[in-house]
Amino acid sequence: MSGVKSCNLAVGLIITGITLTCITLSAGAGYYSKPFEPNMPEGREAYKQAQKDIYPKQVREKPEQYSDQTIAWVGIVKGTEPIVGRSGPAVLVLVEHRYFDWIEDHGAQPEVFFLSPRGEDEFMIVTKPEKQLTPDEAAQLISKGTMVVAVGQIDVRFAKDQTKPLALLTRYVQFIDHKMYRSDVFDYGRRDEAIKKVENGEFWKQYSKK
Repeated sequence: MSGVKSCNLAVGLIITGITLTCITLSAGAGYYSKPFEPNMPEGREAYKQAQKDIYPKQVREKPEQYSDQTIAWVGIVKGTEPIVGRSGPAVLVLVEHRYFDWIEDHGAQPEVFFLSPRGEDEFMIVTKPEKQLTPDEAAQLISKGTMVVAVGQIDVRFAKDQTKPLALLTRYVQFIDHKMYRSDVFDYGRRDEAIKKVENGEFWKQYSKK
């Protein structure tokens, strides 16, 4: 898929479905929806095992309850910070959590992923570059606004510390270019929340029938 890159994260390193019914975007030959699937083979098994209906606020309230759960979260990169961890050079990535229906929608629009404009606070992950990066290099490698799919287990120590973001010890992470997603189409939350159209969103202005 164009604009998508991925990498494995070291599980031991840290300085550490929701399944919604998708509202049809379009109809016709060549337009279709399908369940999200990681774009790398090593991520598919971890993703299959992941719980997609465990959310950050639940983890924050009772971290021990979810300590052995594999969780999948989606969000948008807010910033990066090069660090030196126990295993060497690393990049700390701060992510703004977003609700996601775990569906790929292929149609007239170039975007495939439709995130909610809402989510539940922030979380962080750690990636392993090949060498130590400067702040500018880290920001260029993983730019603000990049979509993130992260699969892993929470770090209970960070979940108990209200002054720090939640930390996900990832088994797999996929970075998706900002051109591949939108967050101004559908507004939704957890499984029991209704899906709403984002009124006056630019998407609807461009693609709605005149």
